[in-house]
Amino acid sequence: MKKVIIRNLAGNQIAGGKMEDPSAWIADCVANNYWGLPERLEIKEDGELTGSILPAEYTIDIQDVSSEIEQEQINNESLQYLASTDWLIIRELDAGTPCPSDVKQARAEARARIVR
Repeated sequence: MKKVIIRNLAGNQIAGGKMEDPSAWIADCVANNYWGLPERLEIKEDGELTGSILPAEYTIDIQDVSSEIEQEQINNESLQYLASTDWLIIRELDAGTPCPSDVKQARAEARARIVR
């Protein structure tokens, strides 16, 4: 999964999102000048090229966020497990009924998998 951030020359984000393969989306947006003009040769008023290249009016930043998304899923699964077994810990604290040691071990492992 890729995260695409489009910024104008002032550095403000003007477009972006998360997508598997942003290349077609970017190509379409560039072709239609959605973010401004791309890098191009400078042309004089008489139509002659100056030899200078004008910079694009935007920047494109693409980041691979696959590992972040995977970690979010691990975090969610771990938090769901902890929430589903909270009652066993509360029961132990409230009524003195021991929580099984395998549940305590699994809860410790779930907490260790959570990365924020």
